[in-house]
Amino acid sequence: MPVKRRSNPRDASMIAFAARAQTLIRWLVAAALLLMMLLTFFDVIGRYVINRPFPGATEFVQYLMVAAIFLALPVVTYANEHINISLVESMLGPRARKVQRIAVWMGSGLVLGLLSVRFWMHGTMLAANRDVIGFLNLPVAPAAFIASVACGATALLLAVMVVLAWIAPVADRAQPAGQSGE
Repeated sequence: MPVKRRSNPRDASMIAFAARAQTLIRWLVAAALLLMMLLTFFDVIGRYVINRPFPGATEFVQYLMVAAIFLALPVVTYANEHINISLVESMLGPRARKVQRIAVWMGSGLVLGLLSVRFWMHGTMLAANRDVIGFLNLPVAPAAFIASVACGATALLLAVMVVLAWIAPVADRAQPAGQSGE
């Protein structure tokens, strides 16, 4: 007889918070992509039709690209929507797949943690030098800080995923598609 586990209200509120945060970030990334598309469209139309490009379009697109890429990183990681290439996974048993998943998440978390530190250090240097880009003289440091925070958040998320995977029981066998195990 399966043991029923009581639901903890705190667990439900954390899941609801994660879902709201994920939805918000997805909308922000979608807005950044839409703005990039519109800016590029109007810049091209202005440049080639009326011979007046959109001033600062390149700089805005660069900032929006940083936001879209790095803000999406924790959401993609949380949903496990990365591009995966499985060369040996089908030959591994459940325990080996669990070990592989944990090892990949640990390695990814370590790399992202190091990137977070390096982005922060670079952003601090850029801010101290008052570095700016292009036509609008926009400061570069905020882009590095966005990347740093997003990489750090993703590294922390991966650490939580490693702990949860570590304590989760290993499935005895994989269920064929479309079948439920009872």
